[in-house]
Parts: sequence; C-alpha cells; structure tokens
Amino acid sequence: MKSNRKHKFASYTDGGWSSNYAGELARPYVAAALLSGVTLDQRTITVLENVKYKSNLAQLGQTDLLQAATCDFTLADNTAITYSERVLEPAEMQVNAKLCKNTWVAQWEAVNMGPGRKDHTIAPNISSFLLEHIAGAVAEEVEYTIWQGDTGGSYARFDGLVKLGEAAFATAGLYWGGPGAAVTNHTDITALSQAGEGDPTDADQVITVFEEFLSVVDTKVLQASDFTIYCNAKVLYALRRAQAALGFKDDYYERQGQLTSFLGYRVAPAYGLQDTRIVATRSSNLYFGTDLLSDHIEANVIDMGLTTGDNHVRIVMRMTGGVQIAVTGDYYHYAYSA
Repeated sequence: MKSNRKHKFASYTDGGWSSNYAGELARPYVAAALLSGVTLDQRTITVLENVKYKSNLAQLGQTDLLQAATCDFTLADNTAITYSERVLEPAEMQVNAKLCKNTWVAQWEAVNMGPGRKDHTIAPNISSFLLEHIAGAVAEEVEYTIWQGDTGGSYARFDGLVKLGEAAFATAGLYWGGPGAAVTNHTDITALSQAGEGDPTDADQVITVFEEFLSVVDTKVLQASDFTIYCNAKVLYALRRAQAALGFKDDYYERQGQLTSFLGYRVAPAYGLQDTRIVATRSSNLYFGTDLLSDHIEANVIDMGLTTGDNHVRIVMRMTGGVQIAVTGDYYHYAYSA
C-alpha cells in the first residue's frame, strides 16, 4: 500500500546538512542538553535559567523576632538580622563532536518512515535529529557534573555539589563517614556506632544507614516541607529491595511518577552521585544556574562536505552551567568506604 505521508530527506541542494541556531532558536536544543538529566528534569533541586553572569544567593538569619507588644519601637539586641550570601557563577561549556553522515541519515530516514508511529514527535530534518541525539548524551554528562564535578579532576566543567559541600565541612554542614566513623561538623556531633553496617548499596544495611543518617539531621532541616534525600540508582535499588522485603508494595515507593519515600521523607534519584554517597538537605538549598535567555547560546550542525569534501558533520553547542549550596549548614553528606 502506498503511503501518502510526506517526508523531508537530507538534501545537498539547499546548503547540505548545515544549520545554525543561536539565541532563542537554540534554546530547545541547549535546554534539552542541560535540563534533561534526572536531577534537573524532575526539579529536585532549584533551577535558575536566566543567570547572565553570576547570581548572589542571599540568606537572612534572625532569632526571636516575635516580642511582647509595647507602645514603643524597641529593638532588642538578640533580634539582629544577619545577612550572608553564596555566589553561583555558571561556567562556559561547549560541545565539539564529529559524526559520519552515512550512519545517521539511514537512522533518520528509518525513524521517519517507521510503520505504526502515531502521535510521536519526529525530527523534521536531519540536523534536528542529530542535535536531539547529542543533547541526550550531554544531559547525562551534566547530571554527573552536577554532583561529581571537579574542575581539578573528573567531570571538569564546573565544581559539583559534592566538592562544594566537602569544602564547607570545616565550618558548617555535616560529613558522616558511616556507622562507627567520626562525624565532623561545627557542632561536634557525637560519633555514631554500629560498625560494619554502613554500605548503602547493600539491601541488608541500607535501612540502618538511612535511619542513622537522618538521626543526625537538624530538626529545622528535617521538618522542612522540601526536605529531600538524594541517592543514585544503585542505592535506590537497595532501598526498594529492603522495603519490599519488609512487605511494602510497589505503590509505596513509586506511584504515578512520585518519588520514593523513606519513613515519609522524599527520596530523589540523583544518578550523578557516587554509589557510596547520600545527600540530605532542602531542595531549595541546592541550585543549578544557567543562561537560556541569552543570545550567546548556540547549536550548530556544520556539513564538512561543503568545505573539506569529507563525509562528516560537526556538531557545535555552547552553553553555561554551574551549581551552588545556599546554606552549607543545612547540607548533610554521607560517604561510605569499606
């Protein structure tokens, strides 16, 4: 049976495969590359999309604001409001990739002509098809950089939340090496016990790890409406196995796209985190910043056959991204080592 569907195939009569998206036109591709990882896609941390250069994350601190009523304006010494800020400065990033045209044109044509496709979005041209594939790969790398980023080591695009948190542990926040290990923070929390039960990827130990970890979180953080525990897929798997062994049904830990919970507290997938680490804080305390509203973002597909004569296309994307912890004293981090 002859199909009446119209297809647009790659053509060399209109400038080859080349395309150039800048500013607003580049936004769909750059946004997909930055925001499609699980942490940002599910908005389990706060996302700022219009950070041109840097953003000051201001925090106000105050105690005993509510006083007994009088006829005068009296400001007690203990009601002084303190101000502090952390700076989020997105780093410039780029994508430089080279692909052979032969493989990708065959895939694009197959997708467009695939039988039974209904109500599916199909890339209108080969350039868009390539950019969508690259955006998916970049999103995964951004996910890992958000958590494990280290400008002096792996995922070197920008420093991630783990490194930023560790840098602040000397004065604020909590770093717990596991049951039996020392706890280090500015209030000198007593060391925890139960040696040998600290592996969060072990279904027989993960419940103990979560219980002990939450026991050292400050009350004001624990009771926050957006309090969240972050862990990667391997830890999440162990947690769900442990919950299943206790008799919880599947709909307990994931129903209609809802996040897993532990003792009623939200557990969010953070696939960029290491297997040995867990983070706990308010979701409004962790920030990712980028600039999707600027004319400086771009996404290009360059057909090299028109210049050098070879059978490749080059993919070029430019964007910004970075993370920050607003209040390091509200950031809790668990790390296990065997």
